Amino acid sequence: MEFKKVQDVLNDQELTDLNAILLKKSIWKPAARRHWDFFCPNCKYKRRIPMPRRPTSFRSVIQISLTSLVCAMALSSWLSFKGLVVFVPIWAIYEMFYRLKVRALMPCPQCGFDPYLYCVDKQLARKEIDQFWRAKFAEKNIPYPGESLDKNEALQQNEKPDNTNLASDKTRES
Repeated sequence: MEFKKVQDVLNDQELTDLNAILLKKSIWKPAARRHWDFFCPNCKYKRRIPMPRRPTSFRSVIQISLTSLVCAMALSSWLSFKGLVVFVPIWAIYEMFYRLKVRALMPCPQCGFDPYLYCVDKQLARKEIDQFWRAKFAEKNIPYPGESLDKNEALQQNEKPDNTNLASDKTRES
């Protein structure tokens, strides 16, 4: 039996059609991403959260099932088969901790924008961004835009003795 190359068997038109079909749809599945990529809507900084969007993966379901099974076995003398209901509170605790971890990673380190807070309360999100920028400017001892003087500088100017009053006091004494 003789083997021939694909190029020898197919003519040029068929070969280009085959290449077009293969380029449109890959036969290989892309690798599962264990991270979440997005751009900050405020500053356009590319963000990457090292956790998947959804907490429900096969691995997490197995872990929660095994944990609830161990808890059910530990409580079997007290609850018997009703102990399998412990699966629901363990799942709720897992979801709560997962969401807290994602929530802690959501604010942008560049501009202070928090997408979750923005969905809940837009005015509060704006205040948080303003506080973030005020703190950044204060770290570098730069006056915040829109403010003429820093509060510390204003206090220092008020503490300086007024030379005109001292001169007039000296003239009165003599």
